[in-house]
Amino acid sequence: MKKYTMNIGISFFLIIFIILCISTFSLLSAVSAVNTKKATELSVTHRSYYYTLTNNVQDRLKEIDDQLYSFYKSTSSKKDYFKKLSSLKGDYEINDHTISFTDSYRDLKISVKLEALYPGNKFYKITKWAIVSTNTPDNAGKMKTHSDDDDDGSESGTIEIWGEQN
Repeated sequence: MKKYTMNIGISFFLIIFIILCISTFSLLSAVSAVNTKKATELSVTHRSYYYTLTNNVQDRLKEIDDQLYSFYKSTSSKKDYFKKLSSLKGDYEINDHTISFTDSYRDLKISVKLEALYPGNKFYKITKWAIVSTNTPDNAGKMKTHSDDDDDGSESGTIEIWGEQN
């Protein structure tokens, strides 16, 4: 008589292997989802800080615009107009025809430099708009910066945007 035996060893190991693969995949997916959620929350917070800071700077630019307009209306020559720049009200650094200021909000700092123009279609040209994150642990996310004449040497998370205001 022949003995009939059933060999279930390979199928048993295959099922165990598939269960382990599915468990590992689900665990990795859960960890990835948690990390993505944390990164998204951090990004939303950072963007909120960025928009608050740029809104504050836009308010300061409006103040400068209003003052430059009043200087233009109260002077009769280009020379008198540029002489009045030194009487600009606010926390501004004025050097020749250049107006500079910095502002900060939470872990962001912005440095703005304007070149005052004699009014045509605009009162100034933005020559520097640099945003620096002051809270980068161990300089994580360090970015290469543009060099300019008044670089303060900070290297952590600097982003510079150059351009004119229309």
